[in-house]
Amino acid sequence: MRQCEWFPNDCHQLRQAGIFDNATFTIQTLDFLYMNVSCDMTTDGGGWTIFQRRVNGAVNFDRGWEEYKEGFGILNLEFWLGNENLHHLTKQKQYTLRIDLITMSGESLHASYDNFTVDGEVGKYRLVSLAEFDGTPGLIDAMSCHETMNFSTNDNDNDCSEENCAIWTSSGWWFNGGSEKNAFLRSWCKHANLNDLYERQSNIYNRIAWDTEMELTFTEMKIRPLKPTW
Repeated sequence: MRQCEWFPNDCHQLRQAGIFDNATFTIQTLDFLYMNVSCDMTTDGGGWTIFQRRVNGAVNFDRGWEEYKEGFGILNLEFWLGNENLHHLTKQKQYTLRIDLITMSGESLHASYDNFTVDGEVGKYRLVSLAEFDGTPGLIDAMSCHETMNFSTNDNDNDCSEENCAIWTSSGWWFNGGSEKNAFLRSWCKHANLNDLYERQSNIYNRIAWDTEMELTFTEMKIRPLKPTW
């Protein structure tokens, strides 16, 4: 863990200070919440605070509300930073969300949204906004149908389905709606779900996915101020 003499609000401030290492750091949000974060200082100029990563399925993402609230995993491997941390981070300023993906065939893709905000626990960690989509040419916007959705886990069902999407996907996410009895309708639970099962041979509706037909081996979700300055 890299220690600083001062505590930045996010990885962007570290990049502004001339730090270029892809490493973990301690930061302090504007409302004085301390947290350890993993920083991406190379992608598109750097300054990204990473809050989710999947690389090999080593970490179980089938967790309950409290674990998704507090965060889990290993910062230099697979992890979820925590919904409470996400809320405190994203209320500081307007953030761009960048999502990096690698497919089974080795193709690297990315998507971005220019106003990513997560509500607090009273608001069920709702995905308040995403705003405008951009990304690799030809990549489908798979996240917008999750905008304004509450976060759900296997023990706290807040989705729009009669079923609990978190249970059948074995993950926590901003699920929309679907039907346990109909495989096609199930896909509406998760046009995108980067916390789903990491299984290369699993059913198309039960694996990490961006668009239900895209198989992924790597995902990383991260934020940076909308207009970064160096």
